[in-house]
Amino acid sequence: IYSIPKLKVHAKIALVIRKKDSKHGDQAYLATGNFNEKTARLYGDHGLFTSNPEVLREVKELYNHLEDQDLRPDFRHILVPGFNMIPQFIRLIDQEIDHVKKGGIGYILLKMNGLQDGEMVDHLYRASEAGVKIDLIIRGVCTLKTGQPYSRNIRVIRIVDRYLEHARIFVFLNNGEHQIYMGSADWMKRNLRRRVECVFPVYDPDARKEILDILNIQLSDNVKAC
Repeated sequence: IYSIPKLKVHAKIALVIRKKDSKHGDQAYLATGNFNEKTARLYGDHGLFTSNPEVLREVKELYNHLEDQDLRPDFRHILVPGFNMIPQFIRLIDQEIDHVKKGGIGYILLKMNGLQDGEMVDHLYRASEAGVKIDLIIRGVCTLKTGQPYSRNIRVIRIVDRYLEHARIFVFLNNGEHQIYMGSADWMKRNLRRRVECVFPVYDPDARKEILDILNIQLSDNVKAC
């Protein structure tokens, strides 16, 4: 199936559908980077193998949508632009604001190649003003301004090292029950509004812990980070 004219498919997803007589179930590989023989040696990315039936069903529906744009799936697990990506990210930010208003702790940790979408930047400012602590690891363009009254709770770092930091990870504290997503989309207008992307939830507790450990190492870097 050839790509859709004037629509960039930026999602990094692979689907294995087993034969009916197979003893194994279907599987999906969802990632922040491509299967590319050159960038595999240069980029730092994350990938998730999953057989979660609900996630698998939605990945299959995304493939069906690519084949027939008249199909409009109801995505509840994966986040896809034009369907649920922006509303869900805003809901997750507002959720952290609500935790602070109720006397709890609000915290957001985001890692991306670029942060440039005005609507999302404004929501991060609102969260900062409400008392939500926010850590951002942004490798490239970042239009969010730190050091302002409305961004006093936001810290931005950039890491440049041997490997190109290419992963996109979205962490929301959720009163200690972390909600973690990864995927192909930066918070750029083109990614959130004009491309086919797939951002996916990480449900496995061990995988969530591993991701948080990696991010905490990066946040504590005082050599390669600025």
